[in-house]
Order: sequence, then C-alpha cells, then structure tokens
Amino acid sequence: MIEVEMKFATPRHNETRTQIASLGAELRDIADEEDCYLDSSDGRLMKMDEALRVRQKGESNFITYKGPKLDGSTKTRAEIEVQLAHGESVYEDARALLSAIGYQERARIKKKRERHSAQSGEFTVEVSLDLVDDLGCYVELEILADPENLPKAREALLDLARKLQLVDSEWRSYLEIWRDRRHGFADPEHPA
Repeated sequence: MIEVEMKFATPRHNETRTQIASLGAELRDIADEEDCYLDSSDGRLMKMDEALRVRQKGESNFITYKGPKLDGSTKTRAEIEVQLAHGESVYEDARALLSAIGYQERARIKKKRERHSAQSGEFTVEVSLDLVDDLGCYVELEILADPENLPKAREALLDLARKLQLVDSEWRSYLEIWRDRRHGFADPEHPA
C-alpha cells in the first residue's frame, strides 16, 4: 500500500474537530503514542528520505518502514507496517533487536493522537489531531491506497483539506521537524 498524507500545523484543534464533525466524521480512538526512530550509523535511511520506526500505542506495538516521498503536493510514500505482540517488553525488545543489527535510536517522539474517520470522495480518510511533545498541534490527513488509485487519493485529500480550511501543508515528518528544531533551523518554505 502507498500512504498518501498531508500534515498541517494548527494553533488548536477545537475548530478542526467541529469542522470534521459537521462532515460526519466519527471518532475512532484517542491514545498516547511513542515513536522510536532508528537509522544506520551512517544515517543512510535519512539520506535516502526513508524512515524506520517502532511505535508503541497503548499496549499495541508496530514496526514501520516508510519509503522516500514520491509527490510534491502530498507526502506520498510506500509504507510497510507490521503489528507486533502487545506489551511494554515487546516495544523494548523490538528496539533492542534493531539496535543489535546496527540500527541506532535517533529520536523518540511522543504525542497524544485523536483519530477520526471521514469520507472524501470514494475514500475513508484518517484525520488525526496530534498534540506532539515539544512540537505543538498538527492535523494529519491520511489515506492508504493501491498504486493505481493514487491520483484519486491525492485529490480526495486535497479536497478534504480545502473543506477543513487547512492551508500551508507541512512537508516534513515529525522526525524532520524535531531534527530541524534541535539543530536550530527550520525550512522557510514549510514553517512548523
């Protein structure tokens, strides 16, 4: 599957929450998430615009690979996600396993994520209201689509963003925003 995503910095979530409710969106869940990003010692994944992440969401754990971005208007990229067993020890063991084979922890990013489902065209869009530690409030729109449906998926996201009056899409991932802030610079074309 291909992930088609857009992210927007926002000062608060109340207005977006009201707007998506008016479109018939349904609240799916609210959870704390911790993402541990890993890379090789030479930073190969970051240099290639790829990412390797272990996520803990409540008792659930996932390992995810994200390929390079494929599109300029949305963050479209290949995504492979595998659900792991439940429990804190599994999260720690997954990180230890990746470390043992040469992947080093680069960052841990924590957020409270409120996920909603909304319809846009023929697609169900995951609308996430994220409060990210040290980074602020964001709205993410995401569709997982087959490669042949990418143009329609992109248009569905752009249409929903217009309906929600979301502007100035953030091109960077949370990891990239975190890294840029940590190193004291920001992307002038995509301010956080």
